[in-house]
Amino acid sequence: MSGDNDDASGNVDALLKKGQTVAAFSAVILFLLIITKAIVGYVSNSSAILAEAFHSAGDILTILAAWIGLKVASRKPDEKFPYGYYKAENLAGLSVSFIISLIGIGLLKEGVERLLVQPEIRHVPIALGTMAISSTISVILAIWELRIGKKINSQVLIVHGQELYIDAFTSFSVFISVILSGLKIPFIEGAITIIISIMMLSMGIKSIRISILALMDANPNPKLIENIREVILAIDGIKQTELILLRQAGPFYFGECHIKVNPSVNIMSAHEISHMATLKVQQKYPRVAAFTVHIEPYVPTKRKVMIPSNEDRGFDSEISEHFGRAPYFIMAHLEGSAIKSIDISENPHYKKELYAGLNLVKDLIKKFAPDAIITRSIGEIGFHTLKSNLIEVYLAEDTRVKDALEKFTGQKLEQLSSPTHSCDNEKDS
Repeated sequence: MSGDNDDASGNVDALLKKGQTVAAFSAVILFLLIITKAIVGYVSNSSAILAEAFHSAGDILTILAAWIGLKVASRKPDEKFPYGYYKAENLAGLSVSFIISLIGIGLLKEGVERLLVQPEIRHVPIALGTMAISSTISVILAIWELRIGKKINSQVLIVHGQELYIDAFTSFSVFISVILSGLKIPFIEGAITIIISIMMLSMGIKSIRISILALMDANPNPKLIENIREVILAIDGIKQTELILLRQAGPFYFGECHIKVNPSVNIMSAHEISHMATLKVQQKYPRVAAFTVHIEPYVPTKRKVMIPSNEDRGFDSEISEHFGRAPYFIMAHLEGSAIKSIDISENPHYKKELYAGLNLVKDLIKKFAPDAIITRSIGEIGFHTLKSNLIEVYLAEDTRVKDALEKFTGQKLEQLSSPTHSCDNEKDS
């Protein structure tokens, strides 16, 4: 069952628009910083400031990629792209990562050449002021982008926010290098340029790896998978989760899982369980844009089977003709087709004139949680209460407990789809 619904779609749109706003605003601020640093670097004859301008150019390419990717990702799914355009962000991020890596290589070459050049810095106060402002703005933008990026799970915004912290550090490093270069200390300009180039290369390679993994549908978040498993297993009627798969597309996840329910669950109940699983997962984790649930029958290796009995003689006990007013009930513990042990308990409700079966069922569910009941008769109220709690009910064909259990383990007993008698005879159940 698909997890798409109006609420989820509206939430996705809101997250994408928020990311677009952050990316657009950051791009404008960074563009102004690039122009300023480029002009100041040229006027002051500082290769370190020019390198920082190129570094910021890499930043703006990244944030523009984020904006373009989020803008394209916000397009509605269509016939050609039924799963949406969310991976546009990953493609944009991959492209920009290559560009940033190339800029880093160029700056590395420039830095090595500058190691042997005596610095001639001009207009030192202007250069220092520019770098101080650049460092401060980078920190502010980094805090904002990381907060929003983590909130909407935008990998490009997160990577760019982390890069802005590096940008703030490099701006401060250039600030120091301008002071030292003004004092005619050699190698500083080249060394700072090399450091910036290495940081750009590192960021580019890291971003390339993240983008490729997303595009190849690598497992994006093992912890999230385990959290989703806990949410699903907490839903009534789900016995087991076999497989949970997630893939990332831009800032969102698409997932599917295989769950197991009792074979006796009808189609309508199975549909409701499937819908509930999807709903619970998307409510808990809004970034899961779609979640598909596949249902399979659950065959437990260990089962508890209850049989009403007239006597306390173990396997040789006679099965009672009345479910609710049987003096005893026998609980057999099975592993596969083997009967490991049995417990015999008195029925505290067998002397009640009315609704003994219903009272017994309530006790059974609360205290023993059996997987199945074998009985010769059962009334409407007791039967439907058991079925609503996903407990299977089988019709006993023999009078001895041992014979009934042997047929049960051999899958030769009829599973009841309706009670054996109506409410009019409930007092006899």
